[in-house]
Amino acid sequence: MITKQEVEKLAKLSKLRFTDEELESFTREMTEIIEFADTINRNVGDLTSEPEGERVMEMEQLRDDEVKPSYPNEDILSNAENSNGFFVVRRNCTK
Repeated sequence: MITKQEVEKLAKLSKLRFTDEELESFTREMTEIIEFADTINRNVGDLTSEPEGERVMEMEQLRDDEVKPSYPNEDILSNAENSNGFFVVRRNCTK
């Protein structure tokens, strides 16, 4: 839990001024944020560790890469205007 004094110190370092009500509110909110971050930190290990019973796929189980022919450029570009062998796109000008 973060204390009111710690929030006051952070406010002073940040050159911020808070009313007493704002200070109480920030103390409560920062405590909630830190507790939430702690909850995430505690549970990250569960996400990164391998679940029990799961097995890693072996290399033998993966399929071989196969080179396959692509569509002919003429077919791909048949509806493109001013193609010259590639797609022509308009430049995005934002001024």
